Amino acid sequence: MTKCMYSQDFDIWEQTNNRILYPGDTTVFMIRILKNYDLHSHQLELIPSSGMKIIEPYLGEIKVAIPKNEKDLIKINFQLYNWLKRDTITQNIHLSREWVL
Repeated sequence: MTKCMYSQDFDIWEQTNNRILYPGDTTVFMIRILKNYDLHSHQLELIPSSGMKIIEPYLGEIKVAIPKNEKDLIKINFQLYNWLKRDTITQNIHLSREWVL
């Protein structure tokens, strides 16, 4: 496991066995949905979407390619279902290439 990013609803980290990545290589990001500690339960659940493999309702993986241009961002998109609001959320994350390399 390498660098990890946290929010109130989920955390994301890069899972790789190969520590040397070059532009154009593919890497895997793991996404874990966190419990809502006020309710002591999960409020969000991952929804199957393009590029995401759901391992459990609260754990998924997304494969992304390392951009060839240093200024390009790595774009990660996934969908969640909010059980409290009964609504679907699209989460967009943009990481710099240096965050991964």
